[in-house]
Amino acid sequence: MGQRIDLTTGSITGKLIKLAIPIMGVSFIQTAYSLIDMIWIGRIGSNAVAAVGTAGFFTWLAEAFIMITKLGVSIKVSQSIGSKDYKKTKKYITSALQMNTILALLYGFFLILFNKQLIDFFTLGDAEVISMARTYLVTVSAAMLFFFTGPVFSGIFNGLGDSKTPFIINTIGLIFNIVFDPVLIFGLFGFPKLGVLGAALATVMAQMVVTLCFIIAILKRKLDYFVLKVFAKPDWQVIREITHIGLPGAMQSGLFTIFSMIIGRIVAYWGPVSYCSTKNWFTDRIYLVANSRRIFYSCCYLCRPKLWCR
Repeated sequence: MGQRIDLTTGSITGKLIKLAIPIMGVSFIQTAYSLIDMIWIGRIGSNAVAAVGTAGFFTWLAEAFIMITKLGVSIKVSQSIGSKDYKKTKKYITSALQMNTILALLYGFFLILFNKQLIDFFTLGDAEVISMARTYLVTVSAAMLFFFTGPVFSGIFNGLGDSKTPFIINTIGLIFNIVFDPVLIFGLFGFPKLGVLGAALATVMAQMVVTLCFIIAILKRKLDYFVLKVFAKPDWQVIREITHIGLPGAMQSGLFTIFSMIIGRIVAYWGPVSYCSTKNWFTDRIYLVANSRRIFYSCCYLCRPKLWCR
């Protein structure tokens, strides 16, 4: 799909802009997923919006775990590619996929196991909202692996100097979600009317499509260092290197979410309408700020191979 941009040769400014623009696009596309859900769910009512918004906190919190791997692997892959050490590139990619798979399975299992307690944290006080929130959370959690895989593949491609492919693939996923959200929520074209469950299923299927597209893109490239060996023996030194780089950004992302969750719990005292309004306004702005910072840091680190090789 996309052509790799080599930051180790020629002028860096133009190449960096060309690399950064699709990364920005992917970041806003990821924000758009939740906005699309809210647009269609809002037609059902404020209770449904409050339910999806509450469950959405935990998919947002998942980004903290995703960033451990995503930031770490994008930086280490870019450095190893810049120095033409393809054996290390292969190790970083393999270790990142292993880390990502374990984190996704553990986090998804945790959410399913404690979904009642997690939703009860917000003291929503409305049985219908609580039931819909738990339905959405369990559905999304069962497919958490796909929510983790797409961003990490994006990080790997960005590290390789190809940010166009993740942009195209994530756009395909967003279009899929836009189409199937109303179909499954309202039961169009003979599909059953599923409401909040439909929104969750549309989002899950969109993430599955994204993952499948990435796998196809990887197989088509036939690169020796870009292999999908999740069951290989873990290289703990490489895992530590990835974690060391990704953990600070992950902690920052996690704190944003936790602060927002605490505010959400306070606002929930005034009922679903006040809660869903405040939640959406507050988290959307925090999310955009976090994305902007992430784009800036990623671009800075992607420049490092050029400096590091000299």
